[in-house]
Amino acid sequence: MSMVAFPPANFEKHMVCLLFGKKSSTPRSDPDKQRELARAQLLASIPSTAALVCGSSLPAAVNAAFDIIQKPHLNKHLVYNLLDLCLAELFPELKESCNPLNEPNS
Repeated sequence: MSMVAFPPANFEKHMVCLLFGKKSSTPRSDPDKQRELARAQLLASIPSTAALVCGSSLPAAVNAAFDIIQKPHLNKHLVYNLLDLCLAELFPELKESCNPLNEPNS
């Protein structure tokens, strides 16, 4: 398995392109049709035992969760927060040095 190594300058440029890249002027298919197909597939994938355990409100909850993840602005914040958590777990010293509420023990 080979890993692609980017020099730091190219890595930053690559990440910016991935996160904020130009959107295609012509979508591959109708986004509304694609969204409704995804919603239908998500609802169809709910196991019957989960519906029995959670009750009749499960499809409404799944629809609400689906609607939330359709908002690009919220998705971007979610990704940033997850990345922040991952970096804090990988490098605990960042968590300690970047938290302004951390007061030194006296």
